Amino acid sequence: MKPIIVESISGEVIYQSLKEVLDPYKIEGKIIGCVTDSGSNMILGISKFPFQRLPCICHLFNNLLRAFIVSHKKCFQDLENLQNECSTSKFRAYCVSKNAPCKSIPSYCQVRWYSMCRLIDGLYRNKHTIIEFRTKYGIEAVSPLLWEDIDILNPVFKKAKEIIQILESDSFGTISYVLRAFSIFKNSIALLPEKFEDGKIAVEKKFQRFSVKYDHLWNPLLFSACRLNPAMNVHLIMDSDDIIKGDELILSLMKNESPSIIVDSSSKTHNSLLCYSDSPQDSNETAFEYYKTIQLNEIVDLYEFWRNKLDGRLKVLANVAIRILSIMCTSASVEREFSASRRALGFQRLKMDPEKVESLIMIIGNSEIAEKIIK
Repeated sequence: MKPIIVESISGEVIYQSLKEVLDPYKIEGKIIGCVTDSGSNMILGISKFPFQRLPCICHLFNNLLRAFIVSHKKCFQDLENLQNECSTSKFRAYCVSKNAPCKSIPSYCQVRWYSMCRLIDGLYRNKHTIIEFRTKYGIEAVSPLLWEDIDILNPVFKKAKEIIQILESDSFGTISYVLRAFSIFKNSIALLPEKFEDGKIAVEKKFQRFSVKYDHLWNPLLFSACRLNPAMNVHLIMDSDDIIKGDELILSLMKNESPSIIVDSSSKTHNSLLCYSDSPQDSNETAFEYYKTIQLNEIVDLYEFWRNKLDGRLKVLANVAIRILSIMCTSASVEREFSASRRALGFQRLKMDPEKVESLIMIIGNSEIAEKIIK
């Protein structure tokens, strides 16, 4: 690890830095995609590589929330003002005396990720404590209309917070829940009353824009990942054309996973050609059709499900499934490493050797694995 000291992180700097990482391993030609945020420098840097850039799903989701929030500035500004009033030491002390969950109200709020979701949920949970506190100390009461808005918005933003937490986990199979997550969010927004019509229109426009810009990048993977989750009812999430597109990608990958060697009789040198077919006894199509008959009524450990199929009838499909379901749909894990680096390299540690910083970040990033080994 060596520090990169530049005046600005341009697209060229990102390209050169990533190339320095990839070149020693000689894996550039084996990468099919790279998930990043939508920063112009990221887009420019990745565009210089032969692989495809995929937009971070969490950043797209954040933009949907932002579109809704911006459409109702007055309401959300009032929420932030109330949050500031609840951040005083006097209010916190009162909550402690009442054993109220004041920590559920964030100490600051930003219109990104799920801080606004946490704020609405925290205000909802502390409603009675806030009313009692303002009454006791003679502070002007919160408008009933604001409390009404909090009651209406809390189920939507609480669901959004849960969705973001799932997507940001970057665990195996997360990609298979993306379509379902967006479907749940769209439906919850659509059920809001007429007073939030501007927000509903803004979210729908944002969805349409994303569809035009990113569907050709993400959809084939999302369709196939959804199909490879046996606990997912794909017919409730996708239409028949989308299901077919997902199936086609899976079958094409299965053919590449299980090539059989055929001698080209027309060639004098008898070059070996790859014929994309499985054994005659159990073709790719037959194995895939058999898998589609498997229906599970509950969420399963996807990795264990497919790992147990590696030695059986579905071994080719299992290899494809593990490849697709291993794809990260967000750049959240990388950003968590940035946050860990900032905590590890504070103002009092600026002279720490790069090697020590790297080792410390490695320990922090793998702390969960270390704890399991220790236990």
